[in-house]
Amino acid sequence: MGPHRMKLPQFLSNSTVLLDTNFFIDSFPSKNRKAYNLFVDSLKKMKVAFVAPNFIKYEFIKSKTIDVVREKEKYFNSIVDAVLPYDSKVDELVVSTIEEYKQFMEKLSLADLVLATYLKRYLGLFLL
Repeated sequence: MGPHRMKLPQFLSNSTVLLDTNFFIDSFPSKNRKAYNLFVDSLKKMKVAFVAPNFIKYEFIKSKTIDVVREKEKYFNSIVDAVLPYDSKVDELVVSTIEEYKQFMEKLSLADLVLATYLKRYLGLFLL
């Protein structure tokens, strides 16, 4: 295996990965970008699709200057293959997700609640 190849589990082949804001926050700084790009490229070669809802993009790109907003948006768009819509099915699953995670509700962020709902809506997603 060469210096720019990464050994990843084969069960990820042809899968779909739901990205959280923390993935973008961790991977965006220039000191981390090379390693994350290698990781993302390795997964994309395995036909892994990266998805995220728009609110993850908005949470990630919010910044003090428009230049940083644009740079972050470009970065987000370079990784995400498809934006998942917030549809009526996701909306219908929110209450059952709250019921399911009731003991954790005090510490669960709104973003994490909605991501959990997406995992119920789109079966077979991996969360990263």
